[in-house]
Amino acid sequence: MTPEETAGILSMITAAYPHVYKNLGEDEAKAVIMIWAVQFKDVPADIVFMAINKAIATSKYAPTIAEIKAKLTGLYWEAYDIVNNKEALKIPGSVEKYKRIMEVLQDVKFRAAEPTIDSMIGSAERYLLTGEE
Repeated sequence: MTPEETAGILSMITAAYPHVYKNLGEDEAKAVIMIWAVQFKDVPADIVFMAINKAIATSKYAPTIAEIKAKLTGLYWEAYDIVNNKEALKIPGSVEKYKRIMEVLQDVKFRAAEPTIDSMIGSAERYLLTGEE
């Protein structure tokens, strides 16, 4: 997810939970966007959007990064169930979108909740030095 896409996703969270992020200054807002963008850099925005929609539908409180990662794991298994449902396979074109979700989230579901140093060094340097992903 790019920083621009991340800003859009976070505005959705702010719309659903108006008290969240309302008093952030410009530097703080950039930091929030950076953190979310780094954490979800390998996941397309549309799939993060689905996870956030699930979180919004089930929680009174704004979702955390950890909660969205858990929702992504749930999306993987939901798509897995649909792809492996023999009845779903009978409907032409019904499985392709779920296969894409599975492919994108294949690594995410097995990734440790805590990122490795290697995965964070490049991202941190790029964001801190240039503000880019």
